[in-house]
Order: sequence, then structure tokens, then C-alpha cells
Amino acid sequence: LKKRWMSGKPPTPDELKQIYKGFQDRRGIDGCAMTVDGTHVPWWPDDASVRAYFRNHKGWYSLNILAWVSCFYTFIDAEIGWAARVGDSVMVTYSGMLQRLQNDREAWLGKRGFVVGDGGFSLGAMMLVPYRSPSNKMQKYFNFCISSTLFFVEETFGRWKNRFCQLRDYQYCDQRHMCWIILSMMICHNMCQAFRDDSPADIADADMIPLGKEFMQRRRAACFRTMLVGLQPGLCKRCERKERG
Repeated sequence: LKKRWMSGKPPTPDELKQIYKGFQDRRGIDGCAMTVDGTHVPWWPDDASVRAYFRNHKGWYSLNILAWVSCFYTFIDAEIGWAARVGDSVMVTYSGMLQRLQNDREAWLGKRGFVVGDGGFSLGAMMLVPYRSPSNKMQKYFNFCISSTLFFVEETFGRWKNRFCQLRDYQYCDQRHMCWIILSMMICHNMCQAFRDDSPADIADADMIPLGKEFMQRRRAACFRTMLVGLQPGLCKRCERKERG
């Protein structure tokens, strides 16, 4: 599924035009090809000797996730499994996506494209970041436009965590297993976005629904099963699902 829904391949020229337009429609910034930011996913480390490294600035234990996101609220690529205390700038430096951008920038960003990030990032000419200390109205408005554009990645994280409520609670498994769980949920999220499954507007106020989480879990499972019914088992040449029914 990853080869199709989170392939790691650059967009086609037509897709890149759509991406430019999608970001530009938000606040007028033309040329943005992707946004990047980090988020935390709760995780309880069994090893007490390293537990302190996974305690984030809010006081709970987590894995730090860095994600590169498109204007379609889908994950392009991600760095998964870093300790909570590791900064986003460090994760970007060792990111496989950064290596691909440096090796073939034009294929990923186009001739005039760039990545939008917050002030903690520094990728040179390929990244657009806000002014650290805006001194006039134009600079303040520019920062506002950058913040609005960067909100695409925050919205993506919100949709992702709303779809998979396991990402909000502690998971008691080893780190490698947790990383696979997170990656799988990212791929499934991209599938849901492609099939327009489970509108985020419908699940934004999940805590206000009388039946609570149990109702939301049943609802998401039903929507996801409906989406999977439409998939073609023959897409995978080695798959025996047809014989298994």
C-alpha cells in the first residue's frame, strides 16, 4: 500500500500546478510545493533508563514525528520514531526527504517552488520561513501568510489523529512496533483522503457526541470498511485474497 499511497515519488508537472494552486488559494503564497512541521504521538517507553529522553516539553512521553505534507492534507513523507526531546531542525537534517530534495529539487518543487516551514527550520533557498522579529506591517503580514499556509500541516495532523484515536493515548509496545503502527496509519490516512472518507468536520467535536469514543470508533471502522470494499484485490499480484474470498 505504501508504494501507491505514500510512494516517495515526485509529483508530475500537472500535479505540481494543482499543488501550487491549492496552497496559493489559502493566503496567496505562490510556489509552495509542500509544508513541513512536527507533532508528538503518545508512547510509553519500557526502558526507564532512557525514558527521560522521551518526555516532551508538555510533560508527557511521546515519539516526535516530522511530516512533509501536501495541500491535499496527505503525507508526502515522514520521519518517525525520534525521541521527544529531539528538535524538528535536527530531524530535518537527517530526513530522507531532505536528501531527495537536494538531489533533485526541480522534480519535487519545480523551477520556482519551495517548502514552507516555521522559524525553527533552515534549508536555505528551498525553504520559506517567517521573519524572526518582524519590524513593520509588511513583515507582520508576511508572517501571517506563512502561518496560514503552514496550517495545512497542522490540519493534516488534526484529521489524522481524529481518524485514528489510538494516536491520542499511550501505546504500550516496543518502539519499532510503534513506528510501524504510525506509518501504517499515515498510509491509511492518505487512502481516506483519496476516497474522501469520514469528513473531518463530522469528527472534529468527537468529545461532544453523547456516545463518546466508542461511537466514534465504530463509525470510523464502518467508514473504513466501506472504503476497503471498493479496492481491487487484483492490484497485488502476489495476493491470494480472491481465493480466500
